[in-house]
Amino acid sequence: MDARQAEYLKLLGIQAWCKQEDLPIIQSHLRQGETSETVQRAAAPSTAQAPRARLQDQMASLFDERPSERSNLTREVSSQAKAIAMKPASEERLQVASLGAEQSTSSERSRAESRSSNAFQVEVAPKAPEKIAVKGPFTPTPYQFPVGHSIYTSEFAESIQQCRGCEFSQSRHQATLPRQYPDAPVMIITDIPLKEEMYQGLVLDRSDESFFYQALNRVGFRTEELYITPFIKCRPPELRDVDEAEWHACYAILRQEILTVKPKVIFLLGRNCVKFLLQSELPFESLRLTLHQLTFEGLTIPAVISHSPKVYARNSRLKINFWQDVKFLRRQYLA
Repeated sequence: MDARQAEYLKLLGIQAWCKQEDLPIIQSHLRQGETSETVQRAAAPSTAQAPRARLQDQMASLFDERPSERSNLTREVSSQAKAIAMKPASEERLQVASLGAEQSTSSERSRAESRSSNAFQVEVAPKAPEKIAVKGPFTPTPYQFPVGHSIYTSEFAESIQQCRGCEFSQSRHQATLPRQYPDAPVMIITDIPLKEEMYQGLVLDRSDESFFYQALNRVGFRTEELYITPFIKCRPPELRDVDEAEWHACYAILRQEILTVKPKVIFLLGRNCVKFLLQSELPFESLRLTLHQLTFEGLTIPAVISHSPKVYARNSRLKINFWQDVKFLRRQYLA
């Protein structure tokens, strides 16, 4: 910054910052300018403002300033601020009060519904999709695996990797396979596969395994007693919501797993998993610590829900909830 620029900023009432070594030069220039200006005012009072005006014009061109545009913008901003300030406070209070009343009414209605149904039975059978809308020439092919063949073979894993039932197969890195233990009495169904699980190709990210298995082992579940599988096997692009058609396309795999394993109890983890399997819109917390009944083609299995492992891994408070749910799961298993 040179002396002329500093002088112009001072005329505009702006405090300018400059290098330390330039400060004596700028101060000297400003003192000379003040002395000459005083002499000119004493000699010709009527024309004293002319040099200042010319200097402002010169510096304005130097900095490419446009005073007219700046003043117009200032007036526009001030008018908008005045309009916001003139908004009646009573109107805002009325809007907030109505919103709070709606929220309290909906929460009371949800609590009443949850109290009226401590345990309810759900027939798990997804609605037939109207159409799977996919961009491009991709044509979905329904998943097929021979009935009666074992799901504990490499052919079953390969059939999941080759599934083209929905458009998720076009954006995935690979399908997420279950952790299988034959004849496991407990089936754990997890939420949408995480990015790490998609690249790992196996359900449950390694960073989530420690606390998850520790909690289950503490209440008496051995690893060999757990069949762990995601409710859909492909991660949606950009983790968008799963619609009914995509869930219907992937349900064929989960259905075959459940009918083969025939677990004694099912542990549902995560909001999306609960939404499609329980087919319930109740708040998530109201569904915890409650025994639910899932029916798959005449096979009825009790179910318990909890948070997704990735959620409680980031929130220490939710680890307490998960510990309570695991103990509740154990009681239902022993019942």
